[in-house]
Amino acid sequence: AGGDNQKDEHARRFTLFPFFFLQRSEEPEKNYTALFPFYGTVKNRMLRDEIHAVMFPLYSRTRKKDVVTENYLFPFVHHRHGDGLEGWQVWPIVGHEHKEITSRTNLHAEVEMVPGHDKWFGGWPVYFHAKTGIGSENPEEHLAVLPFYSQLRSPKRDSSTVLWPFFTHTVDREKKYEEWDLPWPLVVFARGVLLGIGDVEVAVDVLDAEQHERASPVEGLRDGRRLLQVELSDAAHDAGDLVCEML
Repeated sequence: AGGDNQKDEHARRFTLFPFFFLQRSEEPEKNYTALFPFYGTVKNRMLRDEIHAVMFPLYSRTRKKDVVTENYLFPFVHHRHGDGLEGWQVWPIVGHEHKEITSRTNLHAEVEMVPGHDKWFGGWPVYFHAKTGIGSENPEEHLAVLPFYSQLRSPKRDSSTVLWPFFTHTVDREKKYEEWDLPWPLVVFARGVLLGIGDVEVAVDVLDAEQHERASPVEGLRDGRRLLQVELSDAAHDAGDLVCEML
């Protein structure tokens, strides 16, 4: 099908998805041609600023803003770099991504800080260790050895889980709340501010977890899932990250 480019009314596209992509514009830098999976480049398609492939899945390169990811034998091996960002993976064996604290100018022309992160996985999906929000007011550290143990540590909240869903202990300092799940959702011991009625202490057999103003009782397991997100940090930078977003 052919059609006008929404960003450039003078550009023309012809697509036979998913095999052939063509665009011609009065601005040469917007031109592209791709015969998938053999060779070619597309621009501003599939949530990426640019995608280049040679005999996919043998090699592909994607760009989203400043982040460039090179995939080899997609989705198993990739290397990523960007503004203060460096990462790599040999999936599912091991992977690492580190981002320094950076800054950007927002829509109000104000300079704001962009937190950093440091993430590891090994033997996916068994082991994850991630530090997120580095430089922010609430940096978090996540550790998981699934399904045996997972934990979250931060200034506002601590959560530990052993053999989810059997044993979980959560302390939410921001909401002044503490909870033990033994196991969730059958037995929940909670202490803190519930339902806006002040300080209370309860031991309950619950099936309706929504009656408590608290984070999800699967927080311990979800903390482990967070480690899979490497933009994986923002929504993933390239299609290779979709593998890590399955959870």
